[in-house]
Amino acid sequence: MANIGWMEILIIVAVVVVLVLIPKKLPQFGASLGKSVRGFKKGLQEGKEDVKSTVADVRDAVGVSEVKSTIAEVRDAAGVNELKSTVKEIKDATNVKEVFSTKADPTSADWKPAASEAAGAAPAQPQVDKTK
Repeated sequence: MANIGWMEILIIVAVVVVLVLIPKKLPQFGASLGKSVRGFKKGLQEGKEDVKSTVADVRDAVGVSEVKSTIAEVRDAAGVNELKSTVKEIKDATNVKEVFSTKADPTSADWKPAASEAAGAAPAQPQVDKTK
């Protein structure tokens, strides 16, 4: 005999019950299932609308639009946008990443010593934290 477990037997019994006992009730079952799904979707949509209206009410009560306009006025008065554009222009002009990504090579022809080294002072040694 085949090796059938209790789960397979349960599935076979369920299929037989559905085919033998429920054919008369199957259309009603499908209709009630459809109504349930529609009701669930409608409830989700109503809940979503309630949340949106509550958020809008809270924003109005707090005055978010007024705060945003005040912040925009302060930025304009302080010249933040102009400052950002100036910093961007400086970054683009100097290519800071390239300058700091390459190490100074004293053997290259275009290398110039720092002011302290040119005056005869020894180059600064990096400080090592010995407490660790």
